[in-house]
Amino acid sequence: MLFKKSHRLSQVFLSVLLTLSFAARLGLANVSWNSVTAVFQKSTTTQKKLSFERIQVSETPTAVLKKPREQDFFCILKQLHPVDCFFHLHPEFQDSILWRASSQTTNRISWPDWEESYRDEFRKAYDDYVQWYQGGMVSFPGGGEFADPLPNGLTLADDVSALLNLSEKDAWVVFRSYAAFILTAEIEHWFPWSLAGLEEADLDDVFLSGYYTFLTNNPDSNIQPPGTGYFLREITPAPPTAVMKFLRDNNIIRATQEETVAALLNWMKRLNHISGALGTALNYFYHWGYRGPPPLSRIFVGTQMTDPEFSYPGIRNWIHACFGSTYFMQWVLRIAHIPARQVWVCGHSTVYFPTLKKYLSHADDPYNSYNKSPPDFPKTELLVDIATMKAWFGSDPTQASGVQCNNIGRTPQDLALKHLPDYLLYQYCEDLKDGKSHGEGSVAESFKDVYSVADLEALKLWGKLEQKLQAGGGCAAFSTSY
Repeated sequence: MLFKKSHRLSQVFLSVLLTLSFAARLGLANVSWNSVTAVFQKSTTTQKKLSFERIQVSETPTAVLKKPREQDFFCILKQLHPVDCFFHLHPEFQDSILWRASSQTTNRISWPDWEESYRDEFRKAYDDYVQWYQGGMVSFPGGGEFADPLPNGLTLADDVSALLNLSEKDAWVVFRSYAAFILTAEIEHWFPWSLAGLEEADLDDVFLSGYYTFLTNNPDSNIQPPGTGYFLREITPAPPTAVMKFLRDNNIIRATQEETVAALLNWMKRLNHISGALGTALNYFYHWGYRGPPPLSRIFVGTQMTDPEFSYPGIRNWIHACFGSTYFMQWVLRIAHIPARQVWVCGHSTVYFPTLKKYLSHADDPYNSYNKSPPDFPKTELLVDIATMKAWFGSDPTQASGVQCNNIGRTPQDLALKHLPDYLLYQYCEDLKDGKSHGEGSVAESFKDVYSVADLEALKLWGKLEQKLQAGGGCAAFSTSY
């Protein structure tokens, strides 16, 4: 009995020494002894895994450095880097971080098959992101992840597709930066939820491992020379740190994924649908000052539209239609570990959020005029459950046709009937000013795809509008279009 007790104490003592060694390797020279002993009080009852989730720095006792959620004895004994330890504990993730290492092939390779120099760069990216995050998200080690916006390897004529062609080096840096940031956030617990449990396709998409993230061939034969290797036609990515700061500065990360998506939808009220020839290099240059897909960071901050055929004074947050809105949500939410699938319905792009099991009725919904105008309401109301989506578009929304297509963008209309937004009051006032009947006016025109005049009359819409109009001070108070 004495021997067994002594042996156990020796194991604990050895584990403490290994822990201190591991902490020193991570640069935590002043690890609190109380924190270490607390960790190993737990380890005496379960010796399979050791926790480093809460190690306190002695001179700043209120600061908590979140270490990998699991560090087992093997990781500590081998002094594995946190990335390698994570893959040791969760080998299934290795097959979701896939890099196409040559512009001449479509084959993608997983972590075990990467060259060691690539794995070293990935580990260093993890270390840099941890340092950046713990430093208050102020400065990134070495100056930054990659150029913003990225240099475009294509020379684009005015009327060709606004594509982005990356060199193999730049494509690797973009992939490495996003994949390393997302894995770092998972290991370090930066969000209240985990990537665990995501479907394979969603993990591939979050980690930029999908076949269609970097196209192998130029899809526009009119672009000469065609470029080679790595093409993007949706968004020009911003560095992950820029996206994370956007999420932080706009208070978008919330307690749940659904609340986080709703907070992003609320921010998106400010977006404005672009004008002119959709998708061409010149049109995108007029809106974002860049010949290529819209730079994500410029959508964040807004730009001045310079097309001489249009007059839009001031800085505006432009978006390139429903497919652009979809791409915007995908690139932003992947940083927050929330997958967003693109779904094409009746020739329009919308989004399915698999972890929420909810859709948007149209990717333009967040900046619909009814949604833009007061009164405000919880943007979770924009999300449509699967049963409602099937009722509107059939069992497979991608196969919807005929009158089913009238339900594209239906949610803002239904919410307008519920909340009576200012823009609807503005339309009503314009109809009054022009002397139009209910059936002739812009109010009925806005709802005609889903609701007939008789339907709206049965809902007593015009009576409700008149009542709110009088309570709000008359038409003078609703003279602004949205």
